[in-house]
Amino acid sequence: MKSQEYEYPNHDDFKIFYKDFKNAVNTDDKEAVLRMVNIPFIDYLSDFYYKDKSFTSLDTVSFLNKYDKIFKTQILNKIKCK
Repeated sequence: MKSQEYEYPNHDDFKIFYKDFKNAVNTDDKEAVLRMVNIPFIDYLSDFYYKDKSFTSLDTVSFLNKYDKIFKTQILNKIKCK
């Protein structure tokens, strides 16, 4: 799915947002995923318990560099199930 095919203006409807998010993650459309997350991207769990493994990203470059670690197979399988 190309970025212009996402329904960004309708993302206040969770079903539409999640459909777009799922499609972007499943097609590895990192730029679209980036548009659907908040930056800074805060990994509260790891920041508290596992600081050395945190996925917190204060800017878009950092988020894109950590993208493959954030969306690893275990997470991708959960997103594909829904």
